[in-house]
Amino acid sequence: MFKLSESQLSRMFKSAPVFSVEGGKSIRAYHEITTTDESGVMTETEFLFCREGDLNQGDIVIVENQRFKVQYVKRNGDNTTDCFITLAGGTHARYR
Repeated sequence: MFKLSESQLSRMFKSAPVFSVEGGKSIRAYHEITTTDESGVMTETEFLFCREGDLNQGDIVIVENQRFKVQYVKRNGDNTTDCFITLAGGTHARYR
């Protein structure tokens, strides 16, 4: 896997939406939702695609006016990561 340069990363995330991270930091990332059907069981996975180091496990991010907790960070090997998120806080959230 090749590493993306700083200029390539800047161009890639230039048009990405800005998300607020608790603690006062803002990041540019793409919000992705994938659906998988395995043996008749539907699974939905939600993650933020961002620069490596922008988010860490345990960070709280505001996505569409809701708080999400970063549960797992998967390094892609090219200076980007997929940060898997789950709803945090509130009555129906798994993590408060």
